[in-house]
Amino acid sequence: MLVICSPDDETRVDRARASPPYFGMHRVQWTGEAGVEYHLPHGEWIRLLRMHGFEVEKLDELQPSETASTRYQYLDLEWSQQWPSEEAWTARKL
Repeated sequence: MLVICSPDDETRVDRARASPPYFGMHRVQWTGEAGVEYHLPHGEWIRLLRMHGFEVEKLDELQPSETASTRYQYLDLEWSQQWPSEEAWTARKL
């Protein structure tokens, strides 16, 4: 999850610590931004989906190609090829 490694000032990914904390994460508001993001740890997503009658069929953690580019100033290709910064969930209503 890219959000736990994203620095508040967008200058670089902080590889030494994760912020905000992964456990208990929910509402994330970045300094100087009007918008708010909502994130859940993977286990909470699975529980929430099951509680509402969905079955998780797969989770794809996406890895960029060698020629990929990014709009993030703090995220380079080498980092993204080692840790997923995007993911795609497939769930089906039972």
